[in-house]
Amino acid sequence: MPRIKTVLVVGRLPPPAGGTTKSLEFLVKELAEEQRIKSTVFDLNRIASYQPQKLFFSVRALLRKTRDSDHISVHVSLHRLSDLGLTLLLLAKATGKTASIRRFGGTCVKELPAPKRLLVVLAYRLSDIIFCQTIEQCTEANSIVSKRKRVEWLPTARPLINKNKQRPRASFTAKLVFISQVKKEKGVFEAIEAVRRARQENLTCYLRVYGPLYDNITSQDLESHDGVAYGGELNTEEVRRELSDADAILLPTYYTGEGYPGILIEAMQNGCPIITTRWKSLPELVKDAAIFVSPADVHALKQGIKRLYLEKNIFAQLSRKSIQRGQVFTSDKQADHFISSIISLYENS
Repeated sequence: MPRIKTVLVVGRLPPPAGGTTKSLEFLVKELAEEQRIKSTVFDLNRIASYQPQKLFFSVRALLRKTRDSDHISVHVSLHRLSDLGLTLLLLAKATGKTASIRRFGGTCVKELPAPKRLLVVLAYRLSDIIFCQTIEQCTEANSIVSKRKRVEWLPTARPLINKNKQRPRASFTAKLVFISQVKKEKGVFEAIEAVRRARQENLTCYLRVYGPLYDNITSQDLESHDGVAYGGELNTEEVRRELSDADAILLPTYYTGEGYPGILIEAMQNGCPIITTRWKSLPELVKDAAIFVSPADVHALKQGIKRLYLEKNIFAQLSRKSIQRGQVFTSDKQADHFISSIISLYENS
């Protein structure tokens, strides 16, 4: 029997609803059903307060949870790993506990400024297991730590949506969605312009944009174009409904921190064809279940939309491939991998 009894998971839960916070939320829900060990959670939003009294009690609660746990698992971006994450890892080691890192985002260690890079390397070396979101990050982590250190792929995951593995509709009717943080670097304006050009060529397509607004973007900026509507933010069930109703999702991102976007995993699980960019780790995520374009290439994006409309077989092929690929990224599988890896630290010690 494993000697480990309690795992403390430290990270940010929604709000705000983003790829990192939603990924942790789904993992926590799966861990709540876990029978092998007990898990407890500390939401880092609790120490974002500038009120001294509230901050004091939050930090005290975190220290208590750390004291009462056997394993500390820190789920943060590289930037937070260099400060708060490193502090927690040092505390874990000072008290004789095992620790793991689950790092989010698409930033590589080599892209960090030198002082922050050194702190992240130290955090890597203190951790017993490094869980990486992408395969590229696993390769980089293995080059940083010794061969005795465990580096494992723990990708973004979502609860399985389409358990029947069938797409409700088999033909393309030009209903397009953009679901993401609405930022310039996420390619929202390239998506809008591609739809505008497609409509100029007599392709009657429509784009609905969903997500929180950033970069001083307003709903008027989005809706000033024919065929484009902004639908605000969506909850989990609304995201699933929109993906079921859409013919394709557009995510022409060139966001510097892009990892594995959870929305593309949800799209694949629902058999929704994807048009996205050949950027960062997106090709390794979706493989052949998408139409790829170059970042900021509006013409290629428009041509991708036209392909779905004109080539009768490609829509059904992408739907089928998306469903197959989406089965890899289910939250129950990844939660089982996470817990099994931590338990094995104790079984092998």
